Amino acid sequence: MNMNTEFLLCGDCKSVLLKIPGTVPNAPEGTAPLAAGVVEASHEKHVPVAVRHADTVSVDVGSTLHPMTAEHYILWILLRTDTGFHIRTLAPGQEPKADFVLAKQEKPVTVYAMCNIHGLWQADM
Repeated sequence: MNMNTEFLLCGDCKSVLLKIPGTVPNAPEGTAPLAAGVVEASHEKHVPVAVRHADTVSVDVGSTLHPMTAEHYILWILLRTDTGFHIRTLAPGQEPKADFVLAKQEKPVTVYAMCNIHGLWQADM
């Protein structure tokens, strides 16, 4: 199965869509591809830092933790594995961190973080 991860941004409501491989062949009308790390911003506060511990992946958003104020925060952290996806939604006031438990034989591939101001960021594992 093709496991390329594609994100789409709705031009009207600014929602982010995850295009699941093997489902919708074309992007829905009004959406455009969303690329990671294209907005000028502090890499040390946006690029996810992921560490694997046996069957768990721990993610911090930024080598210096990203702020989590009402004005500027991380919306979600997504882990792509060789078999699917894990996601953790966040809100202002929470720490920009997530722990994901892997199934037996599941391998982490890429981790993504979505900032409400600076967009999508990623780190390969």
